[in-house]
Amino acid sequence: MAQNEVLAWFKVMDIVPTTAEVLRTQELFDENGILDPDFRRDDDNGMVELLEAPLVRAEQFRKIAPIFFKEIKWWHFLRWAPGVRGVALNNKAAFLAQEASRDFDLFIVASKNTVWLVRFFVTILAIVFNKRRTNKNFAGKWCLAFFLEENVPIQSLALKPSDFELLWWENNLLWLVSTEVSPSEPWRRMGHPTLCRRAFPWQIFSYLAKPFNYLAFLWQKKYFLRKNQDRNEKREARNELSEGVVLTSQVAKFHTVDRRREHLEMWQKLIA
Repeated sequence: MAQNEVLAWFKVMDIVPTTAEVLRTQELFDENGILDPDFRRDDDNGMVELLEAPLVRAEQFRKIAPIFFKEIKWWHFLRWAPGVRGVALNNKAAFLAQEASRDFDLFIVASKNTVWLVRFFVTILAIVFNKRRTNKNFAGKWCLAFFLEENVPIQSLALKPSDFELLWWENNLLWLVSTEVSPSEPWRRMGHPTLCRRAFPWQIFSYLAKPFNYLAFLWQKKYFLRKNQDRNEKREARNELSEGVVLTSQVAKFHTVDRRREHLEMWQKLIA
């Protein structure tokens, strides 16, 4: 993949990348055969952007770092919540490149049969800690939009025919809580040796939780759909609800606005 194609991708995602991030993304996309040959170009422009990136990112980090290190103790506390197997920052928060006025998107992995119970527990903790995002108060708060059962691959939620944004997203998660490394389950990577903490096992909990988890699933799904009924009807007409919202007993994905196809089209226009 040409360098300008990678830079165009980061432009779509509104991130100023360092050289290391460009090279890592280029390698990831090449390994997975992401690009259609029709969209390839051979010129490698953009060195000015790469040279300017460290200064831009340093300024972004200067602004976000105090909030990040203030919040990390609360994210680490989630490792004691029953059923939590992993907690990661995603999107711009994972790059520590977002504005200080933004909320933090959390991706949470739950043990088997506990996704909806975990969501309930984590939401209660967020309310108790005064960390839950609301429509009127979201600066530095938690966005709890994505919970996944540990044995469900993230790529099972990929759009067809290909979803390189989800692949890029998965490979750039910043893990703050995780379990031991497992070659068969890449999400179990321990993450940064200083920032990441090990989740408490709670092994018995998942065996006893199945019926309660299903009841929690029915209740929370019904509540969400009722609360968002008007907006859902409009989004469903635009085919956004089926892609951005996934509500099953194993997945709680509440992204009511899914921009993956839009980002793909924007990127293709930039590199055409």
